[in-house]
Amino acid sequence: MSDFNRQMDDIKVPENLHQRSLQGIQQAQKEKRKPQNWLPKVVAMVVTVAAVSFILLSAGGRNGYQQQASTFIEKSSFSPQFYWLIAIALMLVTLFAIRRAIHKGMNRKIGIASGFIMVLMLGNSALFLQHQLVRPITVPLVHDLFAGNAAHDLEIRYIINKNDHRSVSYLQAGELTLQALYRDETKKNDVFYYPNDASEEDRYQLMRSAYFQGNTEEMQALIDSDEVFLVLDDGEKLPTTLQIDFDVQHGQMLKADMYMTENNMNDGNMVRTGVMESDAVFDEVYMPKMLEGNVALEKMVVDKVTYLEANFPVSVKNGQLVTLFFTGVKTSVDINTMIGVRGPNGLFPIWIYSKADMNVQKIREEIERHDGA
Repeated sequence: MSDFNRQMDDIKVPENLHQRSLQGIQQAQKEKRKPQNWLPKVVAMVVTVAAVSFILLSAGGRNGYQQQASTFIEKSSFSPQFYWLIAIALMLVTLFAIRRAIHKGMNRKIGIASGFIMVLMLGNSALFLQHQLVRPITVPLVHDLFAGNAAHDLEIRYIINKNDHRSVSYLQAGELTLQALYRDETKKNDVFYYPNDASEEDRYQLMRSAYFQGNTEEMQALIDSDEVFLVLDDGEKLPTTLQIDFDVQHGQMLKADMYMTENNMNDGNMVRTGVMESDAVFDEVYMPKMLEGNVALEKMVVDKVTYLEANFPVSVKNGQLVTLFFTGVKTSVDINTMIGVRGPNGLFPIWIYSKADMNVQKIREEIERHDGA
């Protein structure tokens, strides 16, 4: 065996062959360390497809694909928090894929920048989807109609996603149908121009108005209907929360020389002062049911004598000075109605007018409160 080793040592390897052998070994080692470029590409492609699909779900409406996006959202039973779970899962997978790709040879700066941008886009998309309405909602309304008018105007407001360009086509109450009217204020023509009927907006939604006009018979049919819907131009029906009535239903209006009227729901003070033109007895406080709990009689002053609701019935004489003081809190209801005190002789009213603020959560709570009653 030792003779064999000596013979191997005596073999002379040519210098050029030795160099070529070393180069071959070095090249093999390089090939072994060379990154598998296909791996980060495949991983990045899979993550990108999933992430872009999620992002397009939120961006679709803003890019002209609103119908597809809104259709998915309307049919989805997912809660807003579910979108965040999807986004967070995609963020984690994205970060893992970027880290893996950098380890396999991707440029570190490019990888970090790509991951940061993708995470921001996913977060923004989840935030957008979280604040989208599953369907438009109508603002609750309390409205009194003047019985002496031949035609009656009615405005019902609704909140709709900014990327949803549908509008109210008509109102449906049983067999009654009232077409929505849109007025161009410059030409005074009944034309539709989106979104000239928007009264308020926030980052995600618009509050828009639908105007209707009908005669006394049509409005009475509306009042008598158990269910009233606003129907969008694609046929979707939006249920409404309404309390509409004619002013004659409140009883005879007591006449008075009015000195002061304030009906500001914003600061909670509603006052009316007047000299009575007839004798009357007041035995109850009147207000629409939808305002109960939000508005209350503070006091009634008759010739400097103060009465509370607990003191009713109260008799007043012709020529006496009567002042009503009501207090209230700002409510998420559109109001154009009367409150006051009344008795067998009629109603001594205060007209109040107020518009609900653009607050989706409070309006939803108001709808649930009245519809659940």
